[in-house]
Amino acid sequence: MFLVVAVTMYIGLTVRLSSVVTNSGFGTMQQASTLLSVMTIGGMLMGFVFGLINKTLKAQTLTVGLAALAVGAIIIHFAPNFAVLCVGAMIAGISYPTMISYTFNQISEVCPKGSDTLCTSVVLVGCNLGAFTAPYTLRLVSALTGGSLSMPFLVYGIVLMVIAAVYAAWNIMHGAKKV
Repeated sequence: MFLVVAVTMYIGLTVRLSSVVTNSGFGTMQQASTLLSVMTIGGMLMGFVFGLINKTLKAQTLTVGLAALAVGAIIIHFAPNFAVLCVGAMIAGISYPTMISYTFNQISEVCPKGSDTLCTSVVLVGCNLGAFTAPYTLRLVSALTGGSLSMPFLVYGIVLMVIAAVYAAWNIMHGAKKV
């Protein structure tokens, strides 16, 4: 379930980011487009170091990914200028593939032998459900918080921090090396 929420929030962030850049006067649509491209490249580069990160952080890899996405979203919300907004976007951009890679990496660890295909399908359905619900969630959070373009990022950041804290606590209480 956390994956649906995380994907919803990340996709919502990428969908709304261009509007935040242009409507806040931080930059042009071209600059926003470039920022989204750089976020994607940052995510790809994260893929190269994922193994090292996962080996080091073990079960807390997901916690760090969730917390980083939360921090990125909160930075974007409070960004006073384009440079700070870019920092938040880059943090969010590298956190998302960390979470997704960790999740898919864990399929072989937690799924019963021979059910990898089914487990992968369930995870993909969760990702797609998150992507599908992103614009609706974005609209709902905006409506509930007064319609500000960047307010959903603050809400997303808080929700993601809570999820990260719960996940970290669960891992600590259960002494999990891998989840």
